[in-house]
Amino acid sequence: MAIGAALLFAAMATGGAAPAATADEVIARTRTTSATYSAYFWNVITFPDGETIAEWSAEFHKGRLHRVETPRDRIVANCADGTGTHFNLMTSELRRGPDVARSACGIDANGSVLSAEVTGQVPHRFAAPGMATALRLVGAETVRTYTVSPDGVLLTFGVDPLGAGPRLTGAIVALQDTADDDLFSEESLEQSAVPPEYQAEPKPGA
Repeated sequence: MAIGAALLFAAMATGGAAPAATADEVIARTRTTSATYSAYFWNVITFPDGETIAEWSAEFHKGRLHRVETPRDRIVANCADGTGTHFNLMTSELRRGPDVARSACGIDANGSVLSAEVTGQVPHRFAAPGMATALRLVGAETVRTYTVSPDGVLLTFGVDPLGAGPRLTGAIVALQDTADDDLFSEESLEQSAVPPEYQAEPKPGA
């Protein structure tokens, strides 16, 4: 479902102002949004030896229906009834279950959360004219950071392991206020919904 998000938050978070919502409320916003959007991301996976892999991902949402794509995965979910289907492009395996919906609908609900806090309100071009909310979630194995738009769209994310393991950062590069109705069926998983221009590294300044 790339930048150093934690560094961005620290540099841009507003000091002294009371947060507009609690961490639990912002997390819920990402999981219950009814906004319509197509969001395209560029992500970087950094391994402990310094090797990096950069790749795209995308999320589509309409009402309570959601779709996620990566180069290896396609997922559709009904966020209202908690059902989802995951198509693994590497194995052609279909997997169905509520855990698929929990991973796809907003901030991943499958991992443990030991603490969650709002770390600030930050400007973001895809949150304007409002502000995005910066979050930090500490789990048993990872520290996750996010920025979230006022209508619940994830704008940046970071996953840092507490032990050895790869680090993931991602940032939105394009956001559109449309999503086709035919993107959310299980049958639609046979084809990618991501235009070729969003499967390539964005140009500087994009």
